[in-house]
Amino acid sequence: MITVLARHTAKRWVNAIRLARLEARFSGVRISPHAVISGADRYVVYLAQGVSVGAFSIIIIEADPAGRIPAPSLTIGENSYIGELNNFRINAPTIIGKSCLISQGCSIVTSNHNHALGIDINAQGWDDRKFGVAIGDGVWIGANSCVLPGVTIGDGAVIGAGSVVTRDVAPGTVVAGVPARLIATRSEAA
Repeated sequence: MITVLARHTAKRWVNAIRLARLEARFSGVRISPHAVISGADRYVVYLAQGVSVGAFSIIIIEADPAGRIPAPSLTIGENSYIGELNNFRINAPTIIGKSCLISQGCSIVTSNHNHALGIDINAQGWDDRKFGVAIGDGVWIGANSCVLPGVTIGDGAVIGAGSVVTRDVAPGTVVAGVPARLIATRSEAA
């Protein structure tokens, strides 16, 4: 029991050091001490001023071991908010625009595995046909939504809670569902 506790405490200290280095590297960034950001020291990461990452969010940045897809990178624009309990797997270039709101429990998946029959899934490597995610400025992604590889979400779009985004979303639209479909177009404030 003491060994398990010591190992857990050591991991928390290592994570705290990583997060402190990130906050020191990018001024005006707030990262919860309970968030995990792994790989930021090995790949291109840019967090603009005012970015906030909530508690228990996990951002894993790692490259395709076979090198078939471009190296991962993560850019998050000014004043974007990443809520609690999110899961981002950054395996390809990924951009989150400025003033975005990504609610709690969301996943962003930037690559996928190949899945041919007759070959073990874990031996197939990553699919190089669809990768990366681009999220425009002022986008709101509702709680427990999932954005899949190759998707571009246009400026000002809204993703309804619990949606699975499998294809591009036009600017200024509202989509929801599994898979996400157009349900409305946003209008100007009165």
